[in-house]
Amino acid sequence: MKHRKDHFIGTRISRSLFKPLNEVIKKKNLTISKLLRNGIFRYLMFFQREEMQNNPMLIISKNEFAFLLGKVKEDDLKELAELMFANGVITHKYQVELLFKSSQEIGITARAQMALLSRIVFSGEGQRWFREFYYNFQRSRVTIAGKHSLNRNFSIFFKYYIIKYLEKFGYNLIEENLEEEKVRLVLDN
Repeated sequence: MKHRKDHFIGTRISRSLFKPLNEVIKKKNLTISKLLRNGIFRYLMFFQREEMQNNPMLIISKNEFAFLLGKVKEDDLKELAELMFANGVITHKYQVELLFKSSQEIGITARAQMALLSRIVFSGEGQRWFREFYYNFQRSRVTIAGKHSLNRNFSIFFKYYIIKYLEKFGYNLIEENLEEEKVRLVLDN
């Protein structure tokens, strides 16, 4: 008999929870298993890590975030990007462990970093910063583009956020297009 590395977990939920759960899985074309795995993943990543006890994650809506971003100057946006990067570093080792199913310290590449950020933060599967999000590596360049429903200050903040994440891989910003609901960046290594 072949032994699987995954574990099966069963749970009981109330009817009042099952109905909206069922609506979500139909609307999003998910399985209950996939939805529960994603929920457990986020719970462990953001709320149960010891390193996050003194700096717990808060849930903030897009319109609240957009309002706050709209009130700050560009220097503040850069500082916010650096602070959010520092917080991301705290959970980084768990992201690698949970996504790549490896507790070994692995040398992460720029491509792997973008895959992590895309899944956990930018895409509809993650924190949904963007309605649409794309990135493409070609030779020594990476092009990053997305459509969002925030504001131009978010585009500016995002630029600094990406620069911070990719500078350790030797990438420098060479082109930018920052708009009210769109951002496009080109970085070269």
